[in-house]
Amino acid sequence: MHSSLSDDILRTVKKRLGKTITGDDLTHIAKHIKPSVLRDEHALRKLIKQVSTLAGIPVTEATTKEIIAAITDSKANPQQLEALMRHMLRK
Repeated sequence: MHSSLSDDILRTVKKRLGKTITGDDLTHIAKHIKPSVLRDEHALRKLIKQVSTLAGIPVTEATTKEIIAAITDSKANPQQLEALMRHMLRK
């Protein structure tokens, strides 16, 4: 993940939620993401729940399905995932 994207995510979370997630938190999660995770719906659900818990944001089933579909449709291309994350941060 590019540093600017990480910084954008951290700033957006703090601005929108008033919560601080550290770069170390993101790094810890990112270290456990393997390409196989991005192709496994169960593993993606677990990852979404982990991030949701970390951020203190409940994620609805509909949003979870939307995230899974977007990741699956992107074929886990890192550049496309970055664009997806930027798009989702604007919501």
